[in-house]
Amino acid sequence: MGLKLANNAVSTLAASINTAVTSLAVASGDASKFPTLGAGDWFPLTIVDPSGNMEVVRVTARSGATLTIVRAQEGTTAKSFAAGSKCDVRLTAAALAALPIDVSTISGTLPDGQLPATMTGKTFSSPIMVQGASSTFDSAGDFALNIMTDADSSWRFYFSASTNTMYLQHSTDQYTSNFSNMMALVPGNVVWHSGNDGAGSGLDADLLDGLNAVSAAATGNTVVARTASGAIWTQDIFATRGDGTGAIQFGGNATGKYLYYNNTNFQFLGAGLQLDTNQAISFQGTGAATTRANLGFTGAIAAWVNFNGTGTPGIRASGNVSSITDNGVGDYTVNFSNAFADTNYAVFAWARYAVNASNTLVGTFAWASDTKTTGAVRIRVQYSDPGSTGAHDSPEVNVMVVR
Repeated sequence: MGLKLANNAVSTLAASINTAVTSLAVASGDASKFPTLGAGDWFPLTIVDPSGNMEVVRVTARSGATLTIVRAQEGTTAKSFAAGSKCDVRLTAAALAALPIDVSTISGTLPDGQLPATMTGKTFSSPIMVQGASSTFDSAGDFALNIMTDADSSWRFYFSASTNTMYLQHSTDQYTSNFSNMMALVPGNVVWHSGNDGAGSGLDADLLDGLNAVSAAATGNTVVARTASGAIWTQDIFATRGDGTGAIQFGGNATGKYLYYNNTNFQFLGAGLQLDTNQAISFQGTGAATTRANLGFTGAIAAWVNFNGTGTPGIRASGNVSSITDNGVGDYTVNFSNAFADTNYAVFAWARYAVNASNTLVGTFAWASDTKTTGAVRIRVQYSDPGSTGAHDSPEVNVMVVR
């Protein structure tokens, strides 16, 4: 599609033409000398009579010896020509401008012209400028496409082959090489990247992957690290609604349990447990029933045991107690599974008498010489009624340690 030329395409008019006609006929024997045209093709034709009158026309179609023409081309005017006037294909100015140019043989600024339909095999070894065209560029290394504006500034797309990254860069001087990277837009929206992810970035992430298999990745510079199994690692969690309250949900929406702070108390919603600022624990039962334990102190039950002290002591139930040592009648050592940091814990004990006797009670105590260590405590069970004396192996001994 475009300019078509032929060598020695010369003939004469088979009939006269006036200034208005848009077709002409050449000598029938010369028809094959002229180019065959397809859609959009053309060639220049110059008509000259014996008096020297001349007109350049553009031939846009040929059917045998009949040529369809556009009159008065390249600065000439439409004229009348008699039969026998000479007509031939010449290399006119318009034809030269339409000729493809081998840009690989030209240095500096290219003249106006039409580039080849394909640039395969053409090599650009220095910067080029393309005006008024949409072009595709292929480069094996770094590549830059500069766009100079009327405001004496310059923009460019710069591709770095080493990082496989395309940058949009800007300079306030058309001809400077001192470009700086600019913020990219998609369409009209700022792209979030490592250069603008600080305060005021306006990031609105609906989903954040954060996948990382190493728990140590949860540092102060990461939002959260999520393992492949779905567990998350982070240093601190701040859950707030702006009014001092906050909640963390466990489980799905229908059956989820919440750790909730209502600006006064911590509550385990759906789990039936609440701890308030007065060290009171409330256990929520069915309906509106609530059992509330006012502790009034910051300690906790650190060990407890219920055991049979007759014969070989046997533990019925316990917490943080590994075994009971039988030191003699009514004399026991309670051994802890996990030792305490010190011996400043409080011990409470209670024992049951083996038979019903209204005037006889059983008490628990320790001698001054009895040991109290971080790993065990020694207690004794004895009649407390003045009428009954001596140690007693109780069928039920209860010991509680608070620290």
